[in-house]
Amino acid sequence: MPSAYLNLIRVLAFLPAFLILSIFIFYIPGWLLIKNSKKKLRADEEITLSFGLGFVIFLIVTILAGLIKMRFISPLSFLAINLYVLTRFKDKIFPTFLNLFKQKILMGLLILGTLVEGFINFPSGFPYQQGHLYWSSQGHDGLWHIAIIEAIKKNFPPDNLLFAGEKFYNYHYFADIIEAEFSRIFSFFPILDLHFRLFPFLICFLIGLASYSFLTTWQKNRKIGLLGVFFTYFIGSFGYLILLIQGRGFWGGETIFWASQLNTIIGNPPHAFCFILLPTFLLCLYHYLRKSSRILFILCFLLGGFLLGFKISSAVVLLSGLGIGSLLAFIFQKRKDLILLTIFTGVSNFLIFLTITKGGEAFFIFEPWWFIRTMVVAPDRLNWIDLELRRQFYLARGGIRGLLRVIQFETTAFLIFLVGNLGTRVIGFWGIGKNMLSKSFLREPITSFLLSAIAISFLIPLFFLQGGVVSNIIQFMQYFLLFFGYFAAITLYLILKAIKSPVRKFLFLGLFVFFSIPTVIGNLTGFYGQPALAIISNAEMEGLSQLKLQTDNNDIILTKPFNQYSYTLYEHQPWPIYAWDSTGYVSAYTSRQTFFTAEWMMRQLHLPTEDRLKEVEAFFNEGLPLETKKEFIKDNQITFLYLRNEELDEGFSSILIDLGFKEVFNNHEVTIFRVENQI
Repeated sequence: MPSAYLNLIRVLAFLPAFLILSIFIFYIPGWLLIKNSKKKLRADEEITLSFGLGFVIFLIVTILAGLIKMRFISPLSFLAINLYVLTRFKDKIFPTFLNLFKQKILMGLLILGTLVEGFINFPSGFPYQQGHLYWSSQGHDGLWHIAIIEAIKKNFPPDNLLFAGEKFYNYHYFADIIEAEFSRIFSFFPILDLHFRLFPFLICFLIGLASYSFLTTWQKNRKIGLLGVFFTYFIGSFGYLILLIQGRGFWGGETIFWASQLNTIIGNPPHAFCFILLPTFLLCLYHYLRKSSRILFILCFLLGGFLLGFKISSAVVLLSGLGIGSLLAFIFQKRKDLILLTIFTGVSNFLIFLTITKGGEAFFIFEPWWFIRTMVVAPDRLNWIDLELRRQFYLARGGIRGLLRVIQFETTAFLIFLVGNLGTRVIGFWGIGKNMLSKSFLREPITSFLLSAIAISFLIPLFFLQGGVVSNIIQFMQYFLLFFGYFAAITLYLILKAIKSPVRKFLFLGLFVFFSIPTVIGNLTGFYGQPALAIISNAEMEGLSQLKLQTDNNDIILTKPFNQYSYTLYEHQPWPIYAWDSTGYVSAYTSRQTFFTAEWMMRQLHLPTEDRLKEVEAFFNEGLPLETKKEFIKDNQITFLYLRNEELDEGFSSILIDLGFKEVFNNHEVTIFRVENQI
């Protein structure tokens, strides 16, 4: 296997090719749409809108081609679009990028922000000397998305590769469709590089550019736009102060108050796409409000009408902000068009919800103050047990004095939760207050959208939990942090403008940056100052390659259920990925169906996991009658068995031979069996 350095050179060589192809696949189709709007745009606006719309166009074409089972239409469509645009407008396309590159401060911030944000993903799934290493949750979440991508490449609508025999429902996978179709068309890009390095580079860059474009246009001030980029990439929570108080260091503490900060958003690709599309929608809406053309209305719809397929939370935030903004515009300006836009966007997102869900549980569970309560008492967060005990004491005591003390404790916890998560964005309260006092939010739809979105994205996790993994609803807070950061950028600009002395201005800005970035730095040192959590060794990679070679597309692979105590066989991390967590790594690396893997993720999809788990556990129980095992294999059409050697003993090997399995591969880590005949 090539050295890690040679693999790094390979990735760096792939990056320019990927970015150039992204221009042809995403940018040019989007550019063709905005050209028809006849709107004069800055270079950054043109690139932001073109890529945002290009993602949606690519998505729509891919879905339609997949539904009619004519997927060859997808690359042909984009080839035709590119030939048309390059023939007629070749002199107008590429100068836009040159104009953007001339803005050195902006480009410096965007590149630095892309690297800081992207390094959460970049090193995982990379061919190191000892194998593929995974940090943070990427061995689970990252490979989950790889498995979805592989499923989409094979069929559309996709099958569930991790739960054989089921279609894929109850998950927002539009971001995975974009990656999957790009990978299907340009198959020479390794999918691990696309998902962990190439797409993250592009997405992180566009997240910062979209915020800059919107803020600069909305506020008509380039400096506010630049500060907006800073608040989008580099601001963390005040968690480092808690670490300092508790004597646990200084650099880190990002999620002590629960919410992940924006610099780690790329770890959740569907979420990250929304952080491009939402600011791009606001940018398009701004232009539509000033020139109410039909084409701009359609562009707003395209940018907002498919958000639920990327992330349900983003659609809720958008529709809440747009709904309140359109209502206020109707009351104060008699504008009906925004209500129409809200209806069209809402209906489109609702239809997507009906399409990608099936028999799921309720999304919201009413559970007020859960995050605040757990933040206070959890040992890895505030660990302030005394505050909770006093609250409970006065709650039980009752009376006016007891009630007042309870209010005092609840207010203290609430303010810690709010200010702690905001970090230095807390200065944005000045910008918000200024807008509210001027009542501009009542008459300016963009302001009312932002303030409504801030309120809804904060209040939902304050009062509700999510079905499935309850804490996932905290992701709403990231929209709160994004939009609050815009008002913080406006406030910081006003503060810097008010400071006349250049020396004092520099000192103030330096201190502000210092108090903003400790958790951002802590994320990088925390992730990569420690060993990787999981590894797929070169020996296991050989086994997975053989499994893919020897299986057909429709083969079903049986693996042993995850054993939470397997890690005890190993002295230190990284642990072999099978012992680290229940993941879909076998399907991700082979693009084949496994009978049942990634157990807790399958529970989130509301599948009958308990019944299937009992069946699999019974099969691996040596005491189960041979005939029952044979029925299980036959009924579920199992054709291959993939096992780590630690999971296989001599007695079970003889049982497998009696069942008609034949060993077809073995090395010092894995063994593969194939069903030769069933007696």
